Amino acid sequence: MELEANYQVYFPSPLSRDQIKITKKSNFNRRRASVDLETRAGAIWEKRLKENPHLFNGTKFRFAGLSVKSGKTVTKQDNKITLVLADPVSPCKVELRTGFSNYKDYTTTNMSSLAEEFQKHGMEKYGDPQACMADIIGHSALLITADNFVVIQLRSQTVGEAAGMWHFAGGHPEPDELGISCSEDLDETEPGKIVDEIYDSLLREMKEELNLSEEELSDPVLVAIGKDKDSFYKPEFNFIIHCRLSAQQVSEKYFAEDFSDIESDDIAFLDVRQLDLSGRQNVDLFKFKTDEPEIVTVNVEQIASSSLQLMENLQTAIGYNPKLLCA
Repeated sequence: MELEANYQVYFPSPLSRDQIKITKKSNFNRRRASVDLETRAGAIWEKRLKENPHLFNGTKFRFAGLSVKSGKTVTKQDNKITLVLADPVSPCKVELRTGFSNYKDYTTTNMSSLAEEFQKHGMEKYGDPQACMADIIGHSALLITADNFVVIQLRSQTVGEAAGMWHFAGGHPEPDELGISCSEDLDETEPGKIVDEIYDSLLREMKEELNLSEEELSDPVLVAIGKDKDSFYKPEFNFIIHCRLSAQQVSEKYFAEDFSDIESDDIAFLDVRQLDLSGRQNVDLFKFKTDEPEIVTVNVEQIASSSLQLMENLQTAIGYNPKLLCA
C-alpha cells in the first residue's frame, strides 16, 4: 500500500530497524518554487542567521512517503490516518521514500511565514502541497525509565525550534554522518546505512542531550510517523526507548559536573500512567534533584506541539496494543 507524505501512520506493533527499507530517488527531493519565492526565503534565512548565530545549515533527509510491504492496514481517509497492524504470518515491513534537503530550506519553508505560499505553489505546479516544502525527517523518543517515568527536557532559549518549551529528546538523522553532502552522494549511499542512521542518531541524541550511553538503553522502535501541524506537516518519527536506569539515576547523569547540554536547561519526568493529556490544562512534572522528588505543575501549552503530538500518537497506538509501553 502506497501512502503519501501527508498521512499520519501508526505502528501499534513497533518497528525495529530490520523492518524498514529505504527507497531514494532525486524526485523525492524538495522541488524548487518560483525565483521570487526562493529569493524571499533566502532573505529570511539571512535575517535568522543574524538573530541567532547558533543556526547551522546542515544536510538533512527528506521524507516523501512510504509503502507498506506487509502487515494489515486500516486507513481512515478523512483524517489521513493509517494504522499498520501486525500480520499473524509475517512481521510488518515498510519502505520509506527518502530524498535530500537541508536545515536552511526547512526554516524558510516549513518554519516560515512563506509556508502557505510554498504549499500553494507546490499544489499549482506539481499537484502536491508538500512538493516545495523541505519536510526534513525529525525524530523524538518517549524514553521510559526502569521505574516507569518518561524523560522530558526544557529547551534552551538559543535553539532554533521549541525554544523555552518542554520537549522530548530527539533531533534529526544526519546525512553528514554518512558522508552525504549533496543529492548525488545520497544516490550512492547504501540504503541500509540510512536506516541505521535514523535509529543510531536517536541513540546519539540520548548521549548528547541526556548523558546516557547505548549500554543503558534499548534499541529504539518506531511507533508512529506523525505530522507536526505547527511546522506545516513536517514529518516526525516517534520512537520508544527503554532505559535501564531509574528516573533518579537519569537525573544524576544529566546534572553531573562533567556533562553539559547546550540545547536544554533542565530535565523533568512524567508518570508513564499520565501521558493522556486530552482535556487537561495542566500536568505534573517530577524533578529528582534530591532524594525526595519535587512536583512541578506546568500548563500543557508549555509543552512543544511535536511532543504533544507524540503523546497523542501513542494513545492512538495503545488503543490497538495496550501493552505498547511495556519493556
